Amino acid sequence: MARLEDGERVAAWRLAVARDDLATPLESWAESGLFEVDGTLTPKGRTLVEGGAAKAEDSSVLRRPRRSPGRACCHVCRSNAEVE
Repeated sequence: MARLEDGERVAAWRLAVARDDLATPLESWAESGLFEVDGTLTPKGRTLVEGGAAKAEDSSVLRRPRRSPGRACCHVCRSNAEVE
């Protein structure tokens, strides 16, 4: 939700406000601290979208689980181990 374009995010927020069946997602969005009461981003939300998320994604891609050789947890880790 936070990564939607401004207009799309506000429209989705308004839709959720207007529909009772979307009360649960609206409540979780409101409690996240990422959104103002009108669906715009808070400073925390802007940080996440504009830079914090990209940095976190980059670092998570570089991190690999610490495992003994030959003990990969999945086919992706096994493939990465074979390349090293």
